[in-house]
Amino acid sequence: MAGKQGRETAYSIRDGAPGRIVEIVHDPELPQGTWRFGAGTVHHIAFHVDDQATQASFKAYLEGLGYTDCSDPKDRGYMMSVYFRTPSGTLFEAAYLYGGGFLKDEPVETLGTQICTPPWLLDRRDEFLSALEPIVDCAPDLRNPSQYRQKTVVPAA
Repeated sequence: MAGKQGRETAYSIRDGAPGRIVEIVHDPELPQGTWRFGAGTVHHIAFHVDDQATQASFKAYLEGLGYTDCSDPKDRGYMMSVYFRTPSGTLFEAAYLYGGGFLKDEPVETLGTQICTPPWLLDRRDEFLSALEPIVDCAPDLRNPSQYRQKTVVPAA
């Protein structure tokens, strides 16, 4: 545990750098299974597993614990995913990359600078893109923490 303040608890992995901290707000006043979308909420939390065998073993473990809301593996074009929901409603994903993962669409040097559409949503691409506002990334450059970079993420051609 990295820290606790009131209802908020932070857990860190390794050095606690960006992307390695999970913050949880415990609100016992909400009924079990209550959740809603809005600013600051998360749709689901994804974890990496090494391969299909590890994923299948993990799914069997969860089902052995009594989890009944575990999906069959889903091919997401970059990864194979299994989803499961806790009794309180939180959705988790256990996934492994295949075929180069996200690097099959773009090189590592430009990864994340364009919006790539999965094949099953190509016919709705224009619909999705028309509703987006520009995203400005002001995250720190982790190679040099004292420097900040700014870039705009734009749709892929």
